[in-house]
Amino acid sequence: LQNHKIKFYNERNGLQNNTVLSIAFDKRNNLWLGLDNGIDYISLDTPFTTLYTYPYSSGAGYTSVIYKGFLYLGTNSGVYRTSWPVRFGELSAEIEFIPQLSGQVWDLKEIDGKLFCMHDKGLYILDGKTIESVPGLRGMWTCTKSPGNPSKLWAGGYEGMYVLEKVADKWRVKAKLEGVNDWFKNFEFESPEVAWIRNTSEGPLRIEIDTVACKVTRSRFYTLRDGLKSTRNLYISKLGKTLYFSTDSGLYTYNAGKDKMELSSAIPQSFPHSILKQYGDSVIGLDRNGIGVLKFNKEGRVLSSKMFPINHKQMDFIRYYETFQLINDSTVIIPNEYGFSLLDLTYNKPKEDNNELFIKKVYTSFPKDILLYSANFMGMEAVPEIEYKNNSLRFEYTLHAFDREKSVMYRYRLSPNGSWSEPSASESKEFSNLREGSYTFELESIDSDGSVSQTSFSFVILPPWYRSMWAYFVYFMFLVVIAYFVYRLDEWRIRRKKLFELAEKEKAMRLKEEQFIKTTTLQENEIMRLNNEKLQYELKHKSQEMANLTINFVRKNEILTDIKEDLFKVMEEMRGEPFVKVKRMLVNVNSRIDSNMQSDDLLKRFEEQFDLVHNNFMTKLSERHPDLTLSERKMCAFLKMDLSSKEMAPLLNISVRGVEAMRYRLRKRIGLEREINLLEYLNSIE
Repeated sequence: LQNHKIKFYNERNGLQNNTVLSIAFDKRNNLWLGLDNGIDYISLDTPFTTLYTYPYSSGAGYTSVIYKGFLYLGTNSGVYRTSWPVRFGELSAEIEFIPQLSGQVWDLKEIDGKLFCMHDKGLYILDGKTIESVPGLRGMWTCTKSPGNPSKLWAGGYEGMYVLEKVADKWRVKAKLEGVNDWFKNFEFESPEVAWIRNTSEGPLRIEIDTVACKVTRSRFYTLRDGLKSTRNLYISKLGKTLYFSTDSGLYTYNAGKDKMELSSAIPQSFPHSILKQYGDSVIGLDRNGIGVLKFNKEGRVLSSKMFPINHKQMDFIRYYETFQLINDSTVIIPNEYGFSLLDLTYNKPKEDNNELFIKKVYTSFPKDILLYSANFMGMEAVPEIEYKNNSLRFEYTLHAFDREKSVMYRYRLSPNGSWSEPSASESKEFSNLREGSYTFELESIDSDGSVSQTSFSFVILPPWYRSMWAYFVYFMFLVVIAYFVYRLDEWRIRRKKLFELAEKEKAMRLKEEQFIKTTTLQENEIMRLNNEKLQYELKHKSQEMANLTINFVRKNEILTDIKEDLFKVMEEMRGEPFVKVKRMLVNVNSRIDSNMQSDDLLKRFEEQFDLVHNNFMTKLSERHPDLTLSERKMCAFLKMDLSSKEMAPLLNISVRGVEAMRYRLRKRIGLEREINLLEYLNSIE
C-alpha cells in the first residue's frame, strides 16, 4: 500500500471465505476478489476500519473507552479489551474478554482515574487490576459527575436516578432521587439544581432538584406546544454550557426567557445532530447516515465542514442506541450491530470521485409499460421519438457507489420549461400527458458529503394525428369552407336585418297611427266633455234664471198680497156715500191684483220652461203619476229646484205648515216607503 502498511483481509473481517482465485483493481483503485463461491469487493481507500465482524463477533457494540493504554469495549455479551493502538494480526485484532463482566454493558466512563462500567447487573468500578461493584444498584445506564461537587456522582438506572458519594475512596449510594421514575438513559444538567431527561414518548423532561433532600421540586415535559415539531428519536447533548435537543424535526435549544424550544442557529440543521460531542474547537455529530465534523473559530463561526457517509451494509447501528466515542482529534470509535469500527478523521476524499449518476431505464407507463431505453456499458444514448399515445414516461435512475453506501438525494427538472424539484430519496420519476415537443430530463444527485453528480436524457414526443401537418391542412380547408358559409350567412343576416328594419318602421308607423287615432279620440272626448260642461253650465244658468223668476214671482205675489191687505184696510175705513165710487175703484184694483196672482199663462210658461231645463220633468211626472193635482205638480217642481218650505209657501199661496202637510200627502199619493227620500225619488225621474 502507499503508506507501506500491511492489511489482512479474511473471513474474520469480512470475506466470504479465504479461497481467493483471482484479483483485479478497478478504475477507482479498489480491489475485486474472485472467490470459489462468489465475488467480494474491498474498498482500499476508506476512512473506516473494522475491529471484528460477523461471524467472528464478540458481540454487538454499545460503548468504548481508552483506559491505561487499553481500549475497553462494552458489548451485549460483556467487556473486552485490546491494546491501543490496536494491533491487527494475520487473522484479526487481538481482543481479550473479561469474564467477571459478562452480560449486557451499557456504558463505560473513566472518572477519577478509575473505569466505571454501567452494566445490566449494576455499577462496577475497575482500577486495572481489581473489579468491585457498588452495592444497592442494578441495571445502570450511565453516570456523570455532579456539577459543582466532584465528590458526588449522578447515576441513571432502570428504576430512577441515584446520588453516589465518595467516602474513604469508595463510592457508595447516598440516596435515590424522589419524584421521578423515568429511565435515566440520557440526561444532562443545565445547572447543579436543574436537569433534563430524555423521554422518547412525551418529550424532554425538565426537573428542578432539591440537592439536600434529593427530591424533585418541579418537573415539566416540553412537547409540540412548546416549540418542538416532533419528539421522536430525542437525544440530549451538551456542548460547553449549551444543551441541544435533537429530534426528527431538527436540532433545538432551550430559550429560558420564553420558556420554549427554538431551532438552533449555531449548528446547521443539515449537519448530523442525533448525537453531538465537542473536542477542542470542533464539534462531531452523528446520525444514521454518517458522521460530520464542524470546526469553529474563536467567534463561533464555522471554518470548515466534513462529512463521512456510513455504509449500513457494513456498519449498521443498534436502533435507539446510536453513539460514538472520541479517542483523540483524529480517531472515533463507532459501536454498531456488528461490533466496532474505527474512523480516521484525517481522511480526505480523493479529488476525483468516480461515482456515476446514470439513468437505468426509461419506460412508457401508459397504456402499458414499454421499455424505451436501458443503460449500457458502452454509454450509448439515443434520442427516441415517442408516439403521442405513449406520452407518459417513467425514469429509473441511481448512483454508482460500490465502495460505500451513500445517503443520496435526487432532484430533477424537465426542460425546456421545468424548474428544479425539491430533493428526494426516490429513484424514479413519472411524467404524464406530455405535449408534443423536444424534452431533456435533467437529473442531479446530492451526496451526504455535498458532492453533486449530473446526467440527462433527451427525447421527442411526436404530435398526435390531429396536430400533424396533414391535419393542419385539413383544418385550413375546413376553415376556408367555414369562411365561405360565414360570408353567405353574413349576406343572409344583412337581408334579414333590412327586412327587420322595414318591419320595425311599419310597426312604428302603425304605432304612430294608433297614437294619432288615440289622440284624436281623446281630443273629441275632451270636446264632448267641454260641450257637456257648457250644457251643464247653461242648464245650471237656466235653472238659476228659473229659480230667480220663481222667486221674483213669489216676491211679486207677496207684495200684491200685502197691497190687497192694505186695500182691505182702506176699504174698511171708508164708510158712507162719499166713498162709494172710491170703494168701487179699490174693488176693481183688488180684482186686477187677484187676476195677476192667479195667471194660468204664467204657470204654463213656468212648466214649459221647467220641462225645457229639466228634460221634460213635468211631462214625465204627469205620465208616471197622472192623478197629481196642479199644486202637487208645482210642489214637485219646487222640490226639484231645491227650494225650502218657507220659499214654497207663498208660491203655493199656503202657509209653511200647509207645505209640510202637502209634502206628506204627496208621499202618500206617489206611494213612497218611509225609508225612500222624496227628493231622491224625484231626481230619479229623467
